[in-house]
Amino acid sequence: MIRPRYETRADYEKMIQLGSRLARRLKCIPHFAPYEFQPEIDCALFRGSMHVGWIEFKARSYSYAELDAMKPRNGYMLAIQKWDSAFNCLQSGLPFGLVVQLSDGLYMATFRGKLPAVPSDKGGRTDRGDPKDIETCVFLPMQLFQKIAA
Repeated sequence: MIRPRYETRADYEKMIQLGSRLARRLKCIPHFAPYEFQPEIDCALFRGSMHVGWIEFKARSYSYAELDAMKPRNGYMLAIQKWDSAFNCLQSGLPFGLVVQLSDGLYMATFRGKLPAVPSDKGGRTDRGDPKDIETCVFLPMQLFQKIAA
């Protein structure tokens, strides 16, 4: 059974704008899949015709400090499937970036070569009433993220 798509076209357009802004800063060209597709990773980055990296975008209403202090697991929660996708991206030899818009700024964690060992546990959101939203997640220490914009 296929899960409902919760990302709206407005969410997608916001991601495109954010990705384009980030790509300009990194002197890259972002390549996004069309809205109708649901790729494993949101964006491939290119310089000219050379593929130079992968980016996944997320947005959360929490601040950096709130995520850092959250209990019982502190840090940024990410579904294990996305973490596996990040692992697959790194197998290409290219870096993977996780870009998160938080209430107090834009943050990015960049991974090269291999992913760090991080804790995992059941987690997820409960506000949509979708039991599949509760799944195995990894918890990324906030120290992995650098603020890249206000």
